[in-house]
Amino acid sequence: CTLYSRFHLPESPRYAERVLKDQELTEISKAYALGVNPESATNLVPYEPVIQPAKRSDSRHHFRDFRIYFSKWRNLKVLIGTCSTWFLLDIAFYGLTLNQSIVISAIGFAPDTSTTSPWETLWKQALGNLIISLLGSIPGYYVTVFTVERLGRKTIQIIGFVMETILFIIVAAAFYPLKDRSTGAFIFMFVLIQFFFQFGANATTFIIPAEVFPTRFRATAH
Repeated sequence: CTLYSRFHLPESPRYAERVLKDQELTEISKAYALGVNPESATNLVPYEPVIQPAKRSDSRHHFRDFRIYFSKWRNLKVLIGTCSTWFLLDIAFYGLTLNQSIVISAIGFAPDTSTTSPWETLWKQALGNLIISLLGSIPGYYVTVFTVERLGRKTIQIIGFVMETILFIIVAAAFYPLKDRSTGAFIFMFVLIQFFFQFGANATTFIIPAEVFPTRFRATAH
């Protein structure tokens, strides 16, 4: 889907005009943006760029402008905030992913490699990961999608970090009792962790950096 969209969705008028410098594509993209027939694009009002040509700076000065912009504390603290939350999330997220085989084993989807074929091993591991995703990750993403405009990005991120902290403390304090004596509770805790990864920092650390930086520096800062 991503590849198809990349090759077939029209570029934004601004990108076509500023980066590609293609006037015909600019008119067609503008027509799509306005919801009119692209064939009538030549009859549209001439496109007025948001940034006037006289004010544009050479691309060679991009990193100089980037440095100047983020030399101001009010801009730098936004970059530090987005970087630090993403970094803290990744420590927990990928640390847990490295140990996901323990959970897969607990739900019976980690076969003995000495007695099963490589195909069966991969198949059962894939099923185990799919079950975990269906129970925790995917619902978390959808809850975020349907609530992010009402609750707000910051609120969802705080909820995610707070819940992850509580859940990790519980699992760390009672790891072996949960794993050895109550498989259901162990799996339930792990599913909740996955849920609040997605209904929380893992989703918002992608959304917030795409919205808080100026267009000129957005890709570099992200």
